[in-house]
Amino acid sequence: MKKALTITLTVILGLAVILLLTKNMLVKFAVTNGIKALTGVTVKVESIKVGVFKQVVAVNNLQLFNPKEFTDQLMADIPEIYVDYDLGAFMKGKVHLKELRLNLKELAVNKSAKGKINLESLQSLQPKGSGPAPEIAIDLLKLDIDKVVYRDYSSGGSPQAREFNVNIHEQYENITDPNQLVMIILSRALVNTTIAQIAKIGGPLKKALGSTVGAASEAVGNTIGIAGDTVSKVTGTLKGLLTGSKSQ
Repeated sequence: MKKALTITLTVILGLAVILLLTKNMLVKFAVTNGIKALTGVTVKVESIKVGVFKQVVAVNNLQLFNPKEFTDQLMADIPEIYVDYDLGAFMKGKVHLKELRLNLKELAVNKSAKGKINLESLQSLQPKGSGPAPEIAIDLLKLDIDKVVYRDYSSGGSPQAREFNVNIHEQYENITDPNQLVMIILSRALVNTTIAQIAKIGGPLKKALGSTVGAASEAVGNTIGIAGDTVSKVTGTLKGLLTGSKSQ
């Protein structure tokens, strides 16, 4: 009897481990392919841990890579993403994140020998089809951005390089569009730099950043712990970022 109980417990434990490992692999596949679909660039993830008793996912060392036409490989280095998700919403085919923490260690902006900016390759900046946008709800976004690096290869030879320690630590509420999420990250990363001017950003990236002014301002208006007058200041700064003038 005791031997049979031991065998049963061993089998149950083995199945639990298999299910957990399978769950981790499935989530890693879903996260990697989901981010790739959203950004349109190559994605690499070191590891993903899925909560056993809690509906949480921890993504460690996620990296986005530039298309092959760019000299530098790395576009973004994200050591940590933490997600507290709503399992019930996922079962209904919806994405509801109660909390999303994103730690962006480095955003690398590259200008190629042909004068193209790597960020313009992002899927979020491409023309949208007529179909509805994916249904998503992010209750709380905690965004940390350490630094932004700019390298210009358009003159040939060694690149002209600039580094900006932006030190962004902000929180946003009620994000309902995945493209809005990407553009908030980009606009907040670039807003305290001169990259838009020195890189002479134009085309779809400038247009997308311009359309993000209102959305980012609304998100900042929902930011926890930021005074109301910050909204107008951020709006002015974003407009200055695009026009080359400094906000007062």
